[in-house]
Amino acid sequence: MERFVEGTENQENSGRWVTHSCFFACGGRCVNRSFVCDGKVLFQDTDSLHADSPDYPQQRGCARGRSLRHAIFSKDRLTHPLKRKHWSVGGGNKGLRGCDEWEEISWDEALGIVASEVTRIKEAYGNKSILALGYEYRNVIPGLYTAPSLNAYGGCTTTWGQASQGAFPLVSNSMKGSYNLGALDFSDRYEIRKAKLIIMWGQNPAWSQAGNPLYHYLQAKKAGARFVFIDSWFNPSMQVLADEWIAVRPGTDTALLLGIAHWMITHDSYDQEFLDSHCVGFDADHMPKDANPKDNFKDYVLGTYDGVPKNSTWTSSICGVPKQRIVSLAKEMANTKPMTMRASQAPARSDNGATFVQAFYTVGWMTGNVGFPGAEVSAGGSAGNMVFGGEPLVRPGFKGCTWPENPLCQPPRGGGMLARGEYDPDLFYGIAMPEVWDAVVSGKYHDFVHGIQPIDIRMLWKIGDGGRMNQNPKFMQAVKAFQSVEFVVASDLWMTNDAQYADIVLPASSFWERDAQVLTQINRETLIFAQKVCDPPGEAKEDLWIEAELAKRWGIDPSLVQPLSTKQMAFNELLGAEVILPDGSGWEPLVSVTNEDLKELGIEGVPHEGRVPLREFLETGVYQVPRHEGDGLGHVAYADFLKDPSRSPVQTSSGKFEIYCSNLVQRFKDFGLSDIAPIANYVPARDGFEAESSEYPLQCISVHVPSRSHQLFDNVAQLRELFPHDVWINPLDAKRSGISHGETVHISSAYGQILRRAKVTKLVMPGVVIVGQGAWPSINNQGIDEGGNANTLQGSKLTGEGHCTWNTSLVRVDPWVGEPLQLDYKRIDDSRNQETNVSSSLKMLAFKQEKLLQNNFAQNKSSHESQTINLSKDTGELAFFFNADECSGCKACVAACKDVHNLPAGKKFRKVLTFEVGEWEVSSRVHGDTTVENQGVSSFTLSVSCNHCDKPACLAVCPRGAISKDSQTGIVSIDEDACIGCGKCAKACPHDAPVVCKDLRKTFKCDLCKDRLQAGLEPACVAACTMRCLHVFLKNNLEGSFSEINRTVSENIMSLLPSARSENHSAAKQSCDPNCFVVPHRFADGLDKSQISLSSMIEEYKNE
Repeated sequence: MERFVEGTENQENSGRWVTHSCFFACGGRCVNRSFVCDGKVLFQDTDSLHADSPDYPQQRGCARGRSLRHAIFSKDRLTHPLKRKHWSVGGGNKGLRGCDEWEEISWDEALGIVASEVTRIKEAYGNKSILALGYEYRNVIPGLYTAPSLNAYGGCTTTWGQASQGAFPLVSNSMKGSYNLGALDFSDRYEIRKAKLIIMWGQNPAWSQAGNPLYHYLQAKKAGARFVFIDSWFNPSMQVLADEWIAVRPGTDTALLLGIAHWMITHDSYDQEFLDSHCVGFDADHMPKDANPKDNFKDYVLGTYDGVPKNSTWTSSICGVPKQRIVSLAKEMANTKPMTMRASQAPARSDNGATFVQAFYTVGWMTGNVGFPGAEVSAGGSAGNMVFGGEPLVRPGFKGCTWPENPLCQPPRGGGMLARGEYDPDLFYGIAMPEVWDAVVSGKYHDFVHGIQPIDIRMLWKIGDGGRMNQNPKFMQAVKAFQSVEFVVASDLWMTNDAQYADIVLPASSFWERDAQVLTQINRETLIFAQKVCDPPGEAKEDLWIEAELAKRWGIDPSLVQPLSTKQMAFNELLGAEVILPDGSGWEPLVSVTNEDLKELGIEGVPHEGRVPLREFLETGVYQVPRHEGDGLGHVAYADFLKDPSRSPVQTSSGKFEIYCSNLVQRFKDFGLSDIAPIANYVPARDGFEAESSEYPLQCISVHVPSRSHQLFDNVAQLRELFPHDVWINPLDAKRSGISHGETVHISSAYGQILRRAKVTKLVMPGVVIVGQGAWPSINNQGIDEGGNANTLQGSKLTGEGHCTWNTSLVRVDPWVGEPLQLDYKRIDDSRNQETNVSSSLKMLAFKQEKLLQNNFAQNKSSHESQTINLSKDTGELAFFFNADECSGCKACVAACKDVHNLPAGKKFRKVLTFEVGEWEVSSRVHGDTTVENQGVSSFTLSVSCNHCDKPACLAVCPRGAISKDSQTGIVSIDEDACIGCGKCAKACPHDAPVVCKDLRKTFKCDLCKDRLQAGLEPACVAACTMRCLHVFLKNNLEGSFSEINRTVSENIMSLLPSARSENHSAAKQSCDPNCFVVPHRFADGLDKSQISLSSMIEEYKNE
């Protein structure tokens, strides 16, 4: 435990592994570990501390998590307080915010300015004039919370409304009495394996919840579940799971659900018994006493009173789904039990999102799939711990402190009260997120039942986590807001937009630079104790230290703001942590702690017994509850409600699911932004499909992307390289607009304009374009955002409970006639504050230490030796094994390879390529009321590197004899001393494996991580694979079973690679006999090469 006593590395071993986590905002919190030597992080690894299996999986992280050190040690880390050069009291030249020069100042001066300006503005305009935008304090303070020092100094204005959750919270709480993002609505990962049919509505866990969630879904597929996805694009999760993709226009999901309901009703294929006993409002006989019987859902769908039956013809004309698919989906959903029906929150992030929530639950309940294993109607899943549900099986203790409440304004998003329908007209809730910038500029805001009211915001405060300027709609209006107020202060790790447009910028420390942190937001089975990795750069400080120092200057006791050290808070949570007993009957302390432990750690606590000795736990920092089928720790939502709704009612006024919900109508009236019917009605979205015009003919959706977690990671070059930030557009729309694949295009809306490169792809349906969210804007002198922030394009109409309506947005895409955009990863500095050239001896030391941790891990019940090749023990030629049918294209393998080999952006030993199949068929035109038929559109990926061929083309052409093939392992290596970097090997290789570095006059390539193999570890790419579809085996153990596949790969699949397709490629016409055994993807079965197209941008394949 000396790392906590002294905070130094183990000098005797010249380095150590430190367990932490990915701490940014995706919510996955997967296990992440760094090898630290002399204060430098040399490379990272993910969870490898126990043998991996579907029942007891390693908590493997994604490409983002594997790129943490690039973010933490980036050249643009803020290291000193900064003052805008032309700032003066009152703002100075406010128009220079965003483009002014900066001056380094001392902490004393910076804090003095902030304290003085807060006091000046408070005394002149009142605390209400200070708008706090930050929140969460980088996970130190739990939940949504902001500005403890301001709270102690009289309070401030905050914001309310919904972002990620869309319209779900209020509607869900009203209709079924709860909403917890799926944490309790979702079934346990074992229970979902019992489902026969799984409907994934707008779900893309491969990107939104990267890590293990998709792997758990795969286990359900292997158990026999059929997966149907409903979305506007063929997302990466589908290539692993989908048996069918139904493409639906954004904002029209409610119409599709009503069409499904119509078929169920007219064919008497719904669970009448469940609806009668557990729901109200489905038909006239089961309406609430105070409701008009004619307003029931069944008669609305049939068109009994409005004369409009919501049949497949009506539905198809709106949502674009062919009638026969609507019928087949309805029939399958109605006649399958158990069925799991899951929605992400994305369809509810639309102008009419509340009606989608109503319709989703209603149609799900019509099937009666509630309360038994494999049956589920649920929504949420915006974080890793919310994908498979149930109460935590290991839980932290209390931090041991609280923080000041805001005496002026309710907490952000109303502290959950508004979502529960607990609006109080006598309280002040702040400003709705969709109109926050308009309110700052105009001085007016919507105040619920009080209507439009004046508000005078004079200061913007962003101390803490979050990136409201980047993440809110209407970025160009945000610029006006920031340039209109008298003072702006921001703390951050980098010069994000909130910092760029501030007057005073305060450098914040990251999780890696804190003494300790307990992280549970990964899943219900795991607790992580994140340990300090390194010291903060320069003068960076914790946010709470900043706030405590400000409190001192206002004469406030700083212990109100920073009551305990971060270290003591973390150990309070750890020492108070509990783990469920194996039989589920109760709880016991997670760790045993002694007086000696407390003294050595320098913390307060009470000695006690627990499951794992504290010293032993701190060696790994991770506890994962062992699980197995039938362990009694599973979870099925609403099981008690299904059994007896009168004894176990839900928390609605009726105690039942409310298909007809009068409370929802009243709550919408309280918000005062829009109206809603008590049952699911279809209401066309403003800025939706029906509003398309010749000026803005395309619908734009913004999606979570694997390169960023909200705004975080956008300054990491290797993530920009692996996941280009392109606008996705269908070939039919591209052709109509004269756009070619890869060219720079101009995307515009009523709210702003951006430049991006076009990815012309069949994977997005016609009429729809996709822009990934979270990019950092970069406004040029023409007012065009060259950074490509989706919020530059998107406005957000006020609606519902004040949720942001990102996925109903209209744009146009045109060819760009100016200078083309440079590749995004070339637009930023890829160098780092910590250069990490690692000697082979130090690498071997790190890998041996990792193997030792594996062998000593207390929870490791089975040996790694059965899984991993060990070159010191195993003999024989090695080969890769890749299952294309289970690869999501997450590129964790590429990020891990780049990390362990310290490869710069533009250079990679492994590539992941996406291939497309299928076509689109349109009866007359892309837009309007015609349907667009998806004719087998799908994708698959191929992960390729050096295949250490039996007959290497590279070896044959090397003029210096620098390339050799090991006679025992078959590993093809390059002798760096003999290599002159001529590049002949790269030109000869049909797999484009050698990487030529012209500046070094050397060539490098994959060596199968032979140093890791020598230590008994898997190659970095294999150990990182989140889907466990990439392996290394002894070839003689595989050849008998897979020799036929190997020949197929050599002659067919590998010939799909761009280099092998080249007519001039000499090696493309010869077989190198690559040692890569591949299970082909099911979507490619029976197709020849002409029917498969490369989807990836060319720089995703080539080494620049």
